[in-house]
Amino acid sequence: ERYKLVLGCNRVIRPGPDAQHRFVKRLVKHRHIHNTLKTRGTILNDIALVELSEPVACTDYVQPACLPDSRVALSALTDCYISGWGNTNPQNDHYPDILQEGKVDFFPRQNCSKLWNRPLPAMNLCAGLERGGTGTCQGDSGGPIQCREERSERYWVLGVLSWGPLACGATRQPSVFISLQYFRDWIQQQTKEEDLSTPVRLPVFARVSTPARRTPPPTTKPSSPASWLSPPMWARPTALYSWISPGSFPPLQWRSWSPPRPKTTRWYPRTRPHGWSRHTHRPMPC
Repeated sequence: ERYKLVLGCNRVIRPGPDAQHRFVKRLVKHRHIHNTLKTRGTILNDIALVELSEPVACTDYVQPACLPDSRVALSALTDCYISGWGNTNPQNDHYPDILQEGKVDFFPRQNCSKLWNRPLPAMNLCAGLERGGTGTCQGDSGGPIQCREERSERYWVLGVLSWGPLACGATRQPSVFISLQYFRDWIQQQTKEEDLSTPVRLPVFARVSTPARRTPPPTTKPSSPASWLSPPMWARPTALYSWISPGSFPPLQWRSWSPPRPKTTRWYPRTRPHGWSRHTHRPMPC
């Protein structure tokens, strides 16, 4: 009851008429979260879920996110972005009113461990720019790293920020995220939604190759696949659910639709000091 969530906006002070406000009904923390940063470790199991006080309506500004399973090859997703309202100038403790965004690259976990001089388990992902200039900062914890599928506008939420360098956007100091691919089964257990065990369409360039198998032809004609397995498009569900964890929406009867043209100024990632891009025009409220 102490926290309010605002969805469907990119501004803090003036969210706009399309923003949706919800309160937290239930908070689920991982039972085995453990901070070992002071002993050259990481923050183990740094993840939590929130259940909202009431359902959220899907609109042009609020859409469900895609959660990857083990079949998604992260190395094949190249257009990856971080976002948040964290500090943009550590020298004067400045926090922006407008959501900031930056394009980053993934670091191999072994290389990331060497750069940080500490072991990093499989639950961690590392991302940033080796040359620096773009990265996370204080106040961005819990923010997403999202990668776009090349042949559609679908984004996969691959992780949430756990910790990073004190010098924001520093050279050869990537930020460390919690892998949602690693914790996908845990999310399924906590939300008790059956849709996560349902086969989903993978990104065209993000499939892990598997050897071909010879199978005998079926004796009966298989049924037609559900409409939500059609080529990747944004979809609007006919019912509403209150979990906001990525991919936790049950497979309902979907009605495909093409994304409308944005009603606000288009954002482009642009490298700026302290690691965040700046908007090119004054954005319209949500």
